[in-house]
Amino acid sequence: MFRKNKVGIGGLMETKLQGRKIDEFMEHRFPNWDYFSSPNTEVDTRRSLWRDLSRISLSVNAWMVIGDFNAPFSAGDISSGCPIASSELGDSIGWKSIAKVEAIKSMGSYFTWTNNQDGLARIYSKIDHAINEDWLDVFPQSLAVFQWEVVSDHCSCIVSNIALKSMGTKLFKYYNFWSSHPDFNQLVLKSWNAPVQASGLKAIFARLVRLKHQLKKLNRDWFGDVGLGYQVAMEALQTAQFQAQARPLDFQLQEAVREKASEFHYHEQIYHSFLVQRSKINWIRNGDVNSSFFHAFLKKRKAVNSIGSFINENGEIKAALFSIPNTKSPGPDGYGSGFFKSMWKDIGQDICSAITHSFAMGHFPKELYETTLSFIPKVANPARASDYRPIAYDVILFCKGSVEAVTVLKDSLMKFNDASGLAINSKKSQVYFGGVIAEDRIEIQQVLQLPAGSFPLHYLGVPSRPTKWKHMDCEIIIQKMRVKLFSWSSKHLSYAGRLLLIQTVLAGLRNFWMSVFNLPQSIIKEVEKLCRQFLWGASGTRSKFHLASWYQVFLPKAYGGLGLRDGSSWNRALLARNRFCEREILAAGLSGIFKPSKLYNSSLNQQVVAYKNGIWCRTILLKHRFLLWMAVNSFLLTRDNLAKCTIDSLLCPVCEDQWESHSHLFFDCCLSKKVLK
Repeated sequence: MFRKNKVGIGGLMETKLQGRKIDEFMEHRFPNWDYFSSPNTEVDTRRSLWRDLSRISLSVNAWMVIGDFNAPFSAGDISSGCPIASSELGDSIGWKSIAKVEAIKSMGSYFTWTNNQDGLARIYSKIDHAINEDWLDVFPQSLAVFQWEVVSDHCSCIVSNIALKSMGTKLFKYYNFWSSHPDFNQLVLKSWNAPVQASGLKAIFARLVRLKHQLKKLNRDWFGDVGLGYQVAMEALQTAQFQAQARPLDFQLQEAVREKASEFHYHEQIYHSFLVQRSKINWIRNGDVNSSFFHAFLKKRKAVNSIGSFINENGEIKAALFSIPNTKSPGPDGYGSGFFKSMWKDIGQDICSAITHSFAMGHFPKELYETTLSFIPKVANPARASDYRPIAYDVILFCKGSVEAVTVLKDSLMKFNDASGLAINSKKSQVYFGGVIAEDRIEIQQVLQLPAGSFPLHYLGVPSRPTKWKHMDCEIIIQKMRVKLFSWSSKHLSYAGRLLLIQTVLAGLRNFWMSVFNLPQSIIKEVEKLCRQFLWGASGTRSKFHLASWYQVFLPKAYGGLGLRDGSSWNRALLARNRFCEREILAAGLSGIFKPSKLYNSSLNQQVVAYKNGIWCRTILLKHRFLLWMAVNSFLLTRDNLAKCTIDSLLCPVCEDQWESHSHLFFDCCLSKKVLK
């Protein structure tokens, strides 16, 4: 049955056997099975197990691994005891990236094991997991349920495939690629300019509702399945190329190739726009189109998922709307910012007039009060309605640590409650003390009727404490970066795509913390190590060949680097905005505005490189810019560079006459000379 249906089966079991006895046991009891074993749970000795697991290669399209990994995958995988260090997560997260696997969506108990000890010795941890690769392609609604059992200290895990249920009428959503149709503007204006029995914003709303029916028909009749259209256009181009190759002097076939290439590029742009909008990834540029990355990201994302003043100027309204990225989710009407941007020349005045009229009259149509609620899970494995929240309101209130001050604060909150109907949620609220004696703490808690919290206090993702930051407070940075960097979907990116991810997404995470705190040097170095491994690649615990020194990568592009920044220097530059008395900081200001980037660059003693404008030109595709940068700096993996590792011969594999170097590759090789002629 297994052979007929091509079923792959793997087992993770606790044999209680040691050393060579495991080999003897498997040889006699399971002679045809593959097995992977680790002598103990120590980090170093388990690395061989992670390496073995990363080599699993199955002939089936969908497979998963369920069982006791005896290893954490995130910092929150243990409830008590010693906190999880980032080094303990490196191998497990690295394996998920290398093996291109991801945890199946789960519910029930988050923790899956307990030591069953009494009192403060009790520990709960999550060490049982359900991991999949392409399982979600075949069973997109799979769900792992963890439940406690009386016969074991581990939870049971049941994976089920939930049948898809009809969710009613599908909501309308505007897609940005619709504006590429040659008659798009004419179609929109014909519907937009038709009379409506309303005025102001209500008229705008009525026009949008009427227009969406025309746009849905346009999509159905003209675009259809954009993924299928992309595939068909690519196959047609390949067929035309093969035909032209067979008859190289046939001018009609050459013209057919040009026509099919034009059609393919059109469908490619539409498909890329569709994937960008669906995945909400706005940092990818057209020069690094990678549908595999988008599909992997979409698969993962699918499995997880009053106004104080107004300036009566049309420019303000336009600036506000155009600041919204095209990938942002639309409102209930289905129209994102991309629609209004594409049609602003024709309908912008109507939009501005309607908004100005509503503010002047002090009235908004009730239709615009409607919204689509996105429920955010409060816990890792939500199972009840109370485990979700539509909106999170978190407030920190400070006061003097005395009973009198706290009493005044509570009275003010009670008055606010009477006026607004909003009350304190005692289940979510805590009181934190700093420099308050024990007797006063007890009285204050009696007044507030709230439990005492312990530091660090996490607010908006930032841990705060009354003392100097500890290394463990920054571990969350390393853990978040590991998750973002070594996600299996990121393996589909090119060098240029990885660099862009580091610059736009991961640097933002680091800058958020560096603009508030002076990070420990150990954390900065670990962050740079993770970025270095991600850019050049890593296999297990070993990094791949680094094409350039990290020092040069840190330099601005004008100085010959890739535009990343040294963590220590950038941390000081971000924190320097509060030290306006220093001369070099004042020099970094521009028109009275402090610029951390200018302060950072002023500390570099470098010369502008001659090739700056030739390589970093916006008309060149991003991945081509990266390749040009490597070629100009002799960073390509030619054989003279590979000689730094182990290589049998330095001779050029084409001419086999001279050593292969950058100069030889592009100018001196016999093949290069023919191409240049």
